[in-house]
Amino acid sequence: KKSRESSVLLENVTKAFEGQYGCEILTAAPHLHLVRGSGPISVAEKGDATSTGDLRLLGLDVPQYAVSGGSARLRCRFTLGNAPLYSVKWYKGNQEFFRYVPSDKPSNKVFAVSGIMVNVAGSDQSSVLLERLTLHSGGTYRCEVATEAPTFKVVDGEGILNVTALPKEGPKIRGAQLHYNMGDTVDIGCVSPGSRPVVNFSWYLNALPPEPMNFEISNLATPTDDGLESSVSRLRFKISDDLFINGTVSIKCVASIPNVYIRSDEKIVHRWSDGAHASTPTKSADDECLSKLISIIRKVWASYR
Repeated sequence: KKSRESSVLLENVTKAFEGQYGCEILTAAPHLHLVRGSGPISVAEKGDATSTGDLRLLGLDVPQYAVSGGSARLRCRFTLGNAPLYSVKWYKGNQEFFRYVPSDKPSNKVFAVSGIMVNVAGSDQSSVLLERLTLHSGGTYRCEVATEAPTFKVVDGEGILNVTALPKEGPKIRGAQLHYNMGDTVDIGCVSPGSRPVVNFSWYLNALPPEPMNFEISNLATPTDDGLESSVSRLRFKISDDLFINGTVSIKCVASIPNVYIRSDEKIVHRWSDGAHASTPTKSADDECLSKLISIIRKVWASYR
């Protein structure tokens, strides 16, 4: 009853619970949008944590991946032993951006650092909440914990936050005709809007990856005005009879960014029936755009030959 769609509660925790945990969210058809996130859990023995009287850093939890425009909570897990806390400081690189000193009023203090916006109300001595993430928010983060006199101990730890800018929409297959004859050349592209990092493309014919010896695949990324990179993947092959299943071929393009994004587009093409004649396909604005992209790819190919 204490677990729900956005959280799960683990009880009776032991050392066996330590490890990497992941969350996966998948939307329903037709979008089939998948995002993932992961993070480690470390378990400290309660008796050991206080018996030594020493300050100890149990772990620094920094999300491995976050999305531009979203938020990320960074957790600094420590035990003070018998010493009182003096301060907790947070750094991005070598720049301090948040400080918690319980003896100060107010306890929280924020310092201006490019790419960082702290939700002060959502931050405390053990965690800091970052909001409105941008690509500049990515980098190495460090937590530094110090105790009061007489120990004056300091411990620190660091972790890397990767911020991704996802495409605003899924990939689109361009240039495909509805019908093909035996021996026709299929020359199509899969276009994905700006992102960072660039998406990885995968092609599937009838749910199987194409064999490299019979298919030409090339990818190209182009910088956009907003600092992202749009991507296009070109697939070229000749139609053969063994490709058809019940007179059709499924061509699917998958665009993905590891752990955070996966979207796809699919086209079904048909074999011309006996006695039918192919007609010249009507070109759309999308096909014209694809033609320009393919022209660029051809020039890139030529430069490597």
